[in-house]
Amino acid sequence: MKILAIRGVLDSSTGHRFERSLMDLLREHQEPIGLDFSGLKYMTSAGVASFLRVSQRARERNLKLGILRPSQEVGMMLEFLGIAKHIPVFQSEEEMRAAMPETVQSLDVVEKYSIQSPEASSSGLASSGSHSSGVKGGILPTSYSGAGMAGGSSVSSDLRSPASGGSEEAFHMGQSMGRLSETLDGLTRNLKSLGKTMEDLQRTEHSLKEEFEKDRAARRSGKVQNSDGRSFAFSESGSGSGTAKARPGASGAVEVPVARMKDQAPGSASQARNARAGLETSAARRMSASQPAEMNRILECEQCGSKLRIYHAGRHLCPACKIEFEVETDGSTSYYEKLATS
Repeated sequence: MKILAIRGVLDSSTGHRFERSLMDLLREHQEPIGLDFSGLKYMTSAGVASFLRVSQRARERNLKLGILRPSQEVGMMLEFLGIAKHIPVFQSEEEMRAAMPETVQSLDVVEKYSIQSPEASSSGLASSGSHSSGVKGGILPTSYSGAGMAGGSSVSSDLRSPASGGSEEAFHMGQSMGRLSETLDGLTRNLKSLGKTMEDLQRTEHSLKEEFEKDRAARRSGKVQNSDGRSFAFSESGSGSGTAKARPGASGAVEVPVARMKDQAPGSASQARNARAGLETSAARRMSASQPAEMNRILECEQCGSKLRIYHAGRHLCPACKIEFEVETDGSTSYYEKLATS
């Protein structure tokens, strides 16, 4: 069985060392691992995250983890987060060994490691050199190690007078509660941020699906939709067959009625037929000359900015802002005065 003495503070600066050391140990060994938290002052949200990742890896490898003698603050944190339900907490090494027997019994040796934070390294080195030979196990709180250096428990009792004991304990309890509140706030912020990120991803995915469905439906129906939500359809240029209607200012063939007179001589009737044939020929010639050139362009309306697909040259009407414009065969446009709309 391996016992790791965790001393100092488990935060963002020491969490990665703690996690890396435990991960390496989990890969190399199969025996139970005990974590001595008697020298651990407190854990931040980053330290809790590192500890949870280590416990998850231990469960994946079917290894046993145990916590030994946690402080009051760390114990409250483990109890509140529900970690104590999955990882057993012990108050003595004998109780831990009895609950988690070693897998290999060839040697009766207990290896001890120490992972210290920078702020607790100097005190840990001084205490280990003074009382390692007199105390079996070598895992003691900082207060006990200080008492051992001074000469026993009598000196430690003299240092703590009855007058200052209550206020000092209340001060440390206030510090512990403040750190607990800060750690819980950090965990809550991380959970809220994760939830908001998931909501944003779901909302973005939903909007992309809606946009894709609308785009596919618009392509099937031949409609185009611009960014303002205005949708309109374009029809291709019609064939030249049919009756041409005259419009003011519009170029095109105009049907000219030819009157038939019943009381006409055969010569005059032939002249009338020749005149009608000449008119039809000239009208067909004008129609072929004025036939709009076919094109396939996307233009932007200078009035409202809508995207328009143009299939032929000539006059057009923007369905969004109702402005009339003319497109030349070279793609140039000229706009007319905006029509009055009701």
